[in-house]
Amino acid sequence: MRLLLDTCTFIWHADDPASLSPAALAALSDSANQLFVSAVTVVEICIKVSVGKLTLSAPLELLLDLAHTKAGILPLPLDQ
Repeated sequence: MRLLLDTCTFIWHADDPASLSPAALAALSDSANQLFVSAVTVVEICIKVSVGKLTLSAPLELLLDLAHTKAGILPLPLDQ
């Protein structure tokens, strides 16, 4: 199944997995699922960080890289 992570789910998965429900963790951990994060989500996170409404434990670029290399989360460009 293809799963598009919304902003909260992506942040929690990358930065605070304990905030996710057991069902969400199971879906994100299931290797049969393809995980995606939209470019819009990345922009939303950048805006929230820049205006001080969101603090991340690491730079967003690092969290995105770890999400891709460790969890296989793929970027979804705006044209898809």
